[in-house]
Amino acid sequence: MAVMGLLLVASLGLSGAVLLFDGAFALASGAVAAVTGASTVRARMVRREADLHLRNKSLARAAANPKVRYRGRMVPVARAVADTSRRTSVRVFNAARRNILTMPAEAMPVVGLGVVAAATAWELHDSCELMAELHELDVAFNPDAAIDGDAVCGMEVPDAGALAQQVRARVSSGAGALGDGFANMFR
Repeated sequence: MAVMGLLLVASLGLSGAVLLFDGAFALASGAVAAVTGASTVRARMVRREADLHLRNKSLARAAANPKVRYRGRMVPVARAVADTSRRTSVRVFNAARRNILTMPAEAMPVVGLGVVAAATAWELHDSCELMAELHELDVAFNPDAAIDGDAVCGMEVPDAGALAQQVRARVSSGAGALGDGFANMFR
């Protein structure tokens, strides 16, 4: 009876140790695997944990330096944004400079209308190119829902003659109509 009691206490102690301590569980699992030759739950869990650890490291590396398809190549996100920022800032600077430089010529009688038409066409071209730059960046981040630049790129600028005719028509119908015409252009 004493032996049975001792075996019961030892069995309960071993069961508790296996449940509470990883080393005891590993020892018991290894003994079962050695005796039966079967793969144990612990061995499978250890392999799965190692696989998950490697996958997590790989995902962490990818998340630390995400890449997007930009202009046909896979590049880091920061490079795609920096390239677009550089391109657009140069384009905007040049457009603003041209706008300022054409102001005196735009104010000249007769010739000014041609300069306005040419400068506006150039601005429209720049805006279309800017939309193309932004489209490239947007495609990198939103390939299925990228912005469409056709609304800007499809606009046409009237030539100097048509512009002069529009001005004469608006002036003859009153200054209020001219103001309304400009207001309608920006709606």
